[in-house]
Amino acid sequence: MFCCRVRGPWQRGRRASLNLLRHKCLVGATAVSLWAKTTPVAGQSAPAGPALWLAAPEVLVGATSLAVVIRLGRPGTVHYGVYPATDSQPATAAGLLDDAASGHTSVGLRGNRAIVGLGAARAETLLVSPLSPDSAYRIYLSATPADSGLAPIDRETVYSLTATMASRQVAGSFLSSTTRTSVGYYVYLPDAYRLHPHTPFPLLVFLHGSGERGNGASELSKVLKWGPPRLIRDGRDFPMIIVTPQLPLSRKEWPVGLLGEVLETTRGAFAIDSTRVYLTGLSAGADGAWAYAMARPAEIAAIVSIAGAGDPAKVCRMRDVPVWAFHGQQDKDDPLDEEQRMVTALNACSPPPRRTARLTVYPRAGHEVWCRTYDGSAGYDIYSWLLENHR
Repeated sequence: MFCCRVRGPWQRGRRASLNLLRHKCLVGATAVSLWAKTTPVAGQSAPAGPALWLAAPEVLVGATSLAVVIRLGRPGTVHYGVYPATDSQPATAAGLLDDAASGHTSVGLRGNRAIVGLGAARAETLLVSPLSPDSAYRIYLSATPADSGLAPIDRETVYSLTATMASRQVAGSFLSSTTRTSVGYYVYLPDAYRLHPHTPFPLLVFLHGSGERGNGASELSKVLKWGPPRLIRDGRDFPMIIVTPQLPLSRKEWPVGLLGEVLETTRGAFAIDSTRVYLTGLSAGADGAWAYAMARPAEIAAIVSIAGAGDPAKVCRMRDVPVWAFHGQQDKDDPLDEEQRMVTALNACSPPPRRTARLTVYPRAGHEVWCRTYDGSAGYDIYSWLLENHR
């Protein structure tokens, strides 16, 4: 959960009253604040001529970056400083101007930004990064007009905001009618989505293997062991929303109905590009990806299967779903020939698939070939390949 809280403006050394507005989206049952906005104190004396600040800044918060939306009524330069919430910062416009001139340091991120877009409909966005997930920061903003005809009350305004950065992955849950249990999941939102929350984004659903099943609550962290959720935990970013559900212990295979509920829940909570929904899984999760693509091919743009298998007699149902499969040559848990039969049967469909299914075999490798596949160390970029595909 993340939020942004505005503590200003300060004018002539005084803290003004404010109204705090929040927009929210849902992560499971959790409300997530995306931005906050100040309103200047009512009844203050008006500056001479058009105001420099048309409105207080708005802030959108990501996990490692934030965006400050600025609206000025006159050309000017905005001075900013972003500091850990525990550090002391300048409390005057003059102090912030001096501090901003020093640039980025280990203590904080500082700088200046010239604003040429004027008016409420001509907002400009200041992007600030890198910042640390789950950390609190104070953001200070002031502005110097290009001319000198402003009254002191406008020239000396300093906006102070407090922002708590988002977590890289957020836990959620929903009640499944398929399993009759609460199903837990992690969701990863790229900062590009957090800062543009109404823009549809691609979705990747990652399905773990049988060893990571759990109760969806106290055991949910087991799904961080492999694949994209592990890479996200370790600091990697992706250009897509990634959802990782946990299969309940009572199930040995991924039910098609449960995966449908995961997709429905995700589409209800976030702006998803319905033409770019992807599945990937390892071992039992790969079996689940094959099964869902065969049952509901119209919903899936592509799948990546690692050490999986399925029913070759049904595979032509998904002939228009591109597939890239990976398997160890010496896999004794799920023999290579099972996935070979799937890929061969898919490519033999009539009419043939619009994109030839691929099978990459790791020589002398066993069952666990997913680490090298998901992290790219084997030389394959499955994420770029997935994003090439649209329904």
